Amino acid sequence: MINFINDRVIAVLLIEKDGNEKLKDVTIIAATNRPDRIDPALMRPGRFHRLIYVPLPYEQTHLEIFQI
Repeated sequence: MINFINDRVIAVLLIEKDGNEKLKDVTIIAATNRPDRIDPALMRPGRFHRLIYVPLPYEQTHLEIFQI
């Protein structure tokens, strides 16, 4: 069931991204802790083609985040 849901979400996302009408003023941001499991279809040019690595914060930064 999980794979079916995953496949449907990816299909809908690709349809929206590749649709005839360009999405104007829309930015889609995705995040994962498992980039190795991203469907290759999502990483083609014009889709999610840019990866930005955000490293884990240092211990002091952890403490500061929890104080917010």
